[in-house]
Amino acid sequence: MTCLAKLLLLLVAVGWTVPAFSQSVAPRPLILWLHGCTQSAQEFMDLTGLAEKQQWMGLDAIIYTPEQSVLKNPLTCWNWFLPANQKRNQGKLKEITDHIQELVKKGLVDPEQIYVGGFSAGGVLAAHFAYCYPDIFKAALIHSGAPYRILSRYRQGENDLGEKALKCSRDISHRKLQEIIIVRGEKDKISTSSHAQKSLQQGLYFLDHSDDGQLNSSFTKVADSEDFIRWKASGGAMVSYIRVPGMGHAWSGGAAGYTFASPNTFDVTILFLSMIKSRSR
Repeated sequence: MTCLAKLLLLLVAVGWTVPAFSQSVAPRPLILWLHGCTQSAQEFMDLTGLAEKQQWMGLDAIIYTPEQSVLKNPLTCWNWFLPANQKRNQGKLKEITDHIQELVKKGLVDPEQIYVGGFSAGGVLAAHFAYCYPDIFKAALIHSGAPYRILSRYRQGENDLGEKALKCSRDISHRKLQEIIIVRGEKDKISTSSHAQKSLQQGLYFLDHSDDGQLNSSFTKVADSEDFIRWKASGGAMVSYIRVPGMGHAWSGGAAGYTFASPNTFDVTILFLSMIKSRSR
């Protein structure tokens, strides 16, 4: 067995999905896919259909699906609220990004094509990865989540949450983060309208500063309705907010029969993959 084959088998064992249909050894995109509370990594994969849908769309990404231990959280929620998991180069953020960087160094992952998405607690953690590691992640999907450091003290009416996001990666000069997608169900009582609005404001503040190092309102609103808002910068960076009518705390377009599934609403997995495809080189 070759060294590459042994490595791929090891990755599958620790929560990586390596597409069997690919014979390429060229660096590939990577998607970090973060489950919500009470879910396993496999249940989240089945609910979202990510592996099958990316194959259908002709993508060839490695999917990294870490799983929270019940020993660390009885409901298998990610402990995004712990201080150690809210800082760059510490805790769970460092553990997972170190694994990703190992693959980059081995030439298996394209460092310009790394993405993160998550649901509920996984959506909150996705925001943490995006804002603390904008030099690694190109885009993030925050589905039914909340802003980075939402439980910290912040000044109401000001962009303090945006400042907290900037602070996590202030010393990073080369930022790849280009897009934030925020999705929430209209009737969601867990991820509230306030959470979504603060996530939108945080994303705009962060990316406005990241494009040229200044807060100079470089974004223009290109879509504005009750259920869809999109801001776009001249350099291509985007922040979108999608409110799904009638949906509660669920994955939009999720497979029927699974907890947290909303099978009759639009397929957010396809939306996310379409974004990745459009941003591929």
